[in-house]
Amino acid sequence: MAGTGQLPSQGAGGRGTYEDAFSASLSAQSIMRGPEHRYEAVNPAYQAIFPGVELVGRTVREVIPDIEEQGYGALLDAVYETGQPQYGHEVRFQAPGQQVTYFNFVFAPMRDQRGAVNGIYVEAHDVTEQVLNRRALEESERHYRLLSEYSTDMISRHTLDGTYVFVSPACRALTGYEPEELVGHSAYQFFHPDDVEQIVGTHSAILERPETDTISYRLRRKDGTYIWFETTSRAVRTPDTGQIEELIAVSRDITERKQAEEQVLFQAQLLEQVAAAVIATDLEGTVTHWNAHAETIYGWSRDEVLGRDIRELTVGPAEASVADEIMAQLRAGRSWQGEFTATRKDGSTFPAYVTDSLVYDATRRPIGIVGVSADITERERAEKERSLLLARLERALEMRDRFLSITAHEVLTPVTSAKGYADLLRRRAKAKGDSDTIRALDVIISQMGRIARLIDDLRDVSLIESGRLELDSTLFELGPAVGEIIRDLELTNPGFEIRLDERVPGVLVQADRVRTLQVIANLLSNAVKYSGKSRVVEVSVDRTDDKVSVEVRDFGVGIPEPEQDRVFDPYFRATNVSGEQGLGLGLHIGRLIAEHQGGSLTMASCTGKGSAFCLDLPIAHR
Repeated sequence: MAGTGQLPSQGAGGRGTYEDAFSASLSAQSIMRGPEHRYEAVNPAYQAIFPGVELVGRTVREVIPDIEEQGYGALLDAVYETGQPQYGHEVRFQAPGQQVTYFNFVFAPMRDQRGAVNGIYVEAHDVTEQVLNRRALEESERHYRLLSEYSTDMISRHTLDGTYVFVSPACRALTGYEPEELVGHSAYQFFHPDDVEQIVGTHSAILERPETDTISYRLRRKDGTYIWFETTSRAVRTPDTGQIEELIAVSRDITERKQAEEQVLFQAQLLEQVAAAVIATDLEGTVTHWNAHAETIYGWSRDEVLGRDIRELTVGPAEASVADEIMAQLRAGRSWQGEFTATRKDGSTFPAYVTDSLVYDATRRPIGIVGVSADITERERAEKERSLLLARLERALEMRDRFLSITAHEVLTPVTSAKGYADLLRRRAKAKGDSDTIRALDVIISQMGRIARLIDDLRDVSLIESGRLELDSTLFELGPAVGEIIRDLELTNPGFEIRLDERVPGVLVQADRVRTLQVIANLLSNAVKYSGKSRVVEVSVDRTDDKVSVEVRDFGVGIPEPEQDRVFDPYFRATNVSGEQGLGLGLHIGRLIAEHQGGSLTMASCTGKGSAFCLDLPIAHR
């Protein structure tokens, strides 16, 4: 019909027969008249290409404004110019506002009685579905080729008995064989003899079930060595009958992973006797090792847990979300440790301290998890007891401080009063020349002063240890203040020589004047007390860098070397001065006062040669 360029002749039934065929045709048909290609007739299939568009009476360029860009205008014009039909195969076409379609078509010339072209008969077949399907198949095949050529995994196809029919290039690196050296051979001839029985079972399962199956086994390389392979296989079936056409497999070398897993198990076995649960899992949490202590504290035997999810065995509903967070943290490459409420087989719970760490292969790829957990029930009980004891101790210290505060007030008041009356009596006895009474009153006054100092020392220790010691920082010149203390000591200790070497006069410090001089007075008093026969004490005030130093040196008995580390401990007294009075708190208090002001108190001593104590305080900048 198209080749003649004439309209189909009428059959016995007349023109109606042609019109019926024209309308019923599944191919898109139309008739265009004149060089401007005006539609004279279109069938329903052709009209469907332009839904809602009136075609008859309009030119093709009016209907399809971009017909020149699509290339159809030139083809239609060529029919008039050449008188020959024009053909197209899988030609792209897009009607206005419609999706792209593809057609096979013919533009055939129609002629008048003189043979001149006076119209064009158009017949087009929509092949869009075939084109798109073929292109999708081509793209799929291209992807498959790229996958098989560049994948580091070995992709292979097999007959139902396991014979290779295709092997990807990755086989060179993995097995040492060229693809053509494997094609036509059965995969079974490369398996380790000890693994064949397991592989046969998996092979049978693949033929019976539609699911994929994964198996680990040993494969012989071309050089004769064995490597560990992991292969995932499935059967390829025909869509219509479901019959198996071939087997397809994806294989990878897992030798390093196997070695690392064996190393993990070996290390876990080393920890078998450790008094903690040692559990190894893969990255999904499936248990691969469970030591004896894990059996003890969780209640599950090793045979009951291997291959099961660790969360089913040790995690209760209340801790499920925490367990998921731990697994997420591990998969992100971070270890986890902390306290966790674990669940036993019988449903009871206990506090556990857990450490979970990733295990890596030689390439630093994570391959598993090792968790170490310990039942800390006893530890928590001990912590509670410790907290209770600590609370009791704090209460006892609070009561001690209160007692000392009350004692200081209640005792010091009568002591001060008694000392005042003793001083009054001493003056009267002195006026009468009563030497016996004076000596007795001197002893009373001395002992009253000792009691006052002991109470002050105890109160100071209590204030310092409880953090309630208040220091009044002021700016003062240290040298003259030290000189005042020396003069007072010389008056009460006749026969002693206390030498002051003020190397840097006018040195200022920012400190509590009363407490600082209390420390220096105690150092000088000790030096006088323990100077022995030398009866000489040397004092120096010096400045170094940003600190001022006051050193008090005596030349007396010294402190035994084994006891020197304990000199600043509270209530410590050296064994070679046991006859002297005192609680052994002065040096302890002195060091604490110095440190509270940003300074220090140190000591150097030699038995039989004397001791030197050095008080360092930050210097004040004007």
